[in-house]
Amino acid sequence: MLPEPNIAVILLAAGQSRRMGQSNKLLEPVEETSMIRHCALEAIASRAHSLHVVLGYQAEAITAELNDLRLNTVSCERWALGISQSIASGIASAEPNKPDAFIIMLGDMPFVTAGLLDALMAKFSEVGAPSIIAASFDGQIGNPVLWARAYAPELLCLESDRGGRQLFEKHAADLHRVEAGSAACFDVDDLWALEAARKRVANPISHFIP
Repeated sequence: MLPEPNIAVILLAAGQSRRMGQSNKLLEPVEETSMIRHCALEAIASRAHSLHVVLGYQAEAITAELNDLRLNTVSCERWALGISQSIASGIASAEPNKPDAFIIMLGDMPFVTAGLLDALMAKFSEVGAPSIIAASFDGQIGNPVLWARAYAPELLCLESDRGGRQLFEKHAADLHRVEAGSAACFDVDDLWALEAARKRVANPISHFIP
């Protein structure tokens, strides 16, 4: 039996949540805890070897939500320049452990579960490296996305606020999808989405199709 791959989850939690007004969405309660803590707990419950949380805006408050959990925090000094800077900081934090792949996970997606993260890892074990494994909903690529270690140099060179999506077309032959239901596309960008998330928690449905 082949050894289980070493996977690092990079949880992005550096943004300012401008569309939320004065509120930091990551600190808002969802499922009886803050959204960022909920996401971190799902990552910890998965088969990933390590979790690296990238901090920026209100870093102290977010750290306080996570300080009793088994994870690494990393400060992204250039967080205001966009998601590409957070990705680079997360990869730099994980790199000393030489992971076989990185899962880029967003801190505002409360329905991404440990089961979905495990499904991405299982697909990676099946197809091998180099590969990109993306959660999808009805064929539409969403998040999170697993990137084999071979793509780290390109991820480190990203400069825009589009994240790694600009690399999908370039590496289309290596891109694989895992059907994840609505969990792959439900992110909390504004107060309307936050209320919708809370209603879905109150009336549970299956957000992830294994």
